[in-house]
Amino acid sequence: MRLRAGEVDVLPRLRADDVAALAARSELRVTDAGPGLEYNFLAFNWNAAGAQRAWFRNMQFRRAVAHAVDRDAIVKLVYQGKASPIWSQVTPSNRVWHSDKAAQYAYDPARATALLQQAGFKRDAGGESGGGLRLDGAGALRDPEGRAVEFTLMVSSSNAARRKMATLVEEDLAKIGIRAHATPTEFASMVDAVLHGGRYEAVLWGIAGGDPDPSSDANVWMASGNLHMWNLRLKDQPAPSLEPWEAEIDRLMQTQMTLVSFKARKAAIDRVQDLVSTNLPVVFLVSPHVLAASRAGIGGFAPAIVEPVALWNCERWYR
Repeated sequence: MRLRAGEVDVLPRLRADDVAALAARSELRVTDAGPGLEYNFLAFNWNAAGAQRAWFRNMQFRRAVAHAVDRDAIVKLVYQGKASPIWSQVTPSNRVWHSDKAAQYAYDPARATALLQQAGFKRDAGGESGGGLRLDGAGALRDPEGRAVEFTLMVSSSNAARRKMATLVEEDLAKIGIRAHATPTEFASMVDAVLHGGRYEAVLWGIAGGDPDPSSDANVWMASGNLHMWNLRLKDQPAPSLEPWEAEIDRLMQTQMTLVSFKARKAAIDRVQDLVSTNLPVVFLVSPHVLAASRAGIGGFAPAIVEPVALWNCERWYR
């Protein structure tokens, strides 16, 4: 690495896997700027074929999945502590727009099981006492018609962190009887399946925009957007039916773009976060921290969560 060789004085973005080695060197300093703007999540295809359509459109099912995922384990095992659990699309470091009133879903498999039972799902023998899903299928979760709850969970094969996340999610869901098959997929093929053809069941996705203004994500949260992947409007096909809260999000996102008052915009975006976190069109996971390194002798080095991460205040650096 050029930083370790002394060829450069700062490195604006580090992988969490590299932090320990760099932090161990006295001549270097690693700075953790906290969660960036990236948010990772699970999305279910609400328009999937067969029984899955009903499962994925069931809010109790999505809330159960949200309670079943151990985000703290993802932070520890995937990012070595350099990530934060998230509950909405606006990450905690985006202080201007973040709402601390978003609904949260603590890791609680018992609560997840109770929500599924309320929705009419039941466990096979071997799962009632909290045991996980066994290889022989014992303990499987079944829907009200007796069908085993099973689906493919796509994830980009080129993103190591997300592949690890998908494996942990697969293991967590097995604990409540759901068989989710984590399936690494070439990124272009995954994009085509999810965004162009709607040919997927569930996907682990991440969005890492560079603009903290919530309008930059309008194509995710508005029903006409090309990243509205859970209920996507496909070309040359009838528009899918919208939930009332989806229509409200559409109205709020459109309205806030025309407002001059920051207070009014903030209220609209807070309401969008409330609707998203309550209704869970996606299940939020974690936001990786922005990590940067510099030579220990450089003063004033204070990386930001947006580009340019390292150089935004370079005129204030000193030795």
